[in-house]
Amino acid sequence: MIDFHETHYYLSSLDWSAHQFADAIRGHWLIENQLHWVKEVTLNEDNCIHRGGNSPAN
Repeated sequence: MIDFHETHYYLSSLDWSAHQFADAIRGHWLIENQLHWVKEVTLNEDNCIHRGGNSPAN
């Protein structure tokens, strides 16, 4: 198992606590991830045959 760690930095003028800010960020990514899942299922991207060349990057 690979231990994976990322650090993200955010800059904002909002007068929020760290907890409020973290909740807002998690909420944004929850929506993003759900949207991508729907697109993958709807467009059947998991069964896409274009896996070579520039296709994965695009």
